Amino acid sequence: MFRNAIALDKNNIEAHQNAGTIAMSFKDYTSAANHFKTVVQLEPNNMKAHFQYGLALTGQQKPKDALDEFEGVIKADRNFVEPLYYIGFINQTYLKKLDKAIEYYEQFANAKNADQKLREKARENGKALKIQMEQAAHAKNALEEAHKKMKDEEEKKKREEEAKKKAQEDKKK
Repeated sequence: MFRNAIALDKNNIEAHQNAGTIAMSFKDYTSAANHFKTVVQLEPNNMKAHFQYGLALTGQQKPKDALDEFEGVIKADRNFVEPLYYIGFINQTYLKKLDKAIEYYEQFANAKNADQKLREKARENGKALKIQMEQAAHAKNALEEAHKKMKDEEEKKKREEEAKKKAQEDKKK
């Protein structure tokens, strides 16, 4: 149905929007991205289309392009908060910037007009990341302490060997 509408009119925004949504539901991110990109080109101020294009790009594992779309949506419409969640997701999953991920999850969770289910997921993700970062910090400290202890023991052993060697040399004199 949407293919026919698009075949008749390649600039049919509604048909591209619907075709992109259907493609997303089937995880056909390439097709979805193509349809949403068309909508964005035809209606540059359509923030929903920019957001959906960002989601499709995320599905295609193109995080930097998706970030550009999401950040553009936020700049254009401060009330459109869903991109905050997905910026957090990209920072966590692709960029491994956990501090930034937490920051964006918290911004989303604190937004008044955030979707309730996604808000809870953002809170859970933020808490889990904080725990993960704390555990990593503890593990790092433990490794540093163990390394320092080993180094101290090596230095002690070296001094003992040097003292023993010196004592043997003194005996020979």
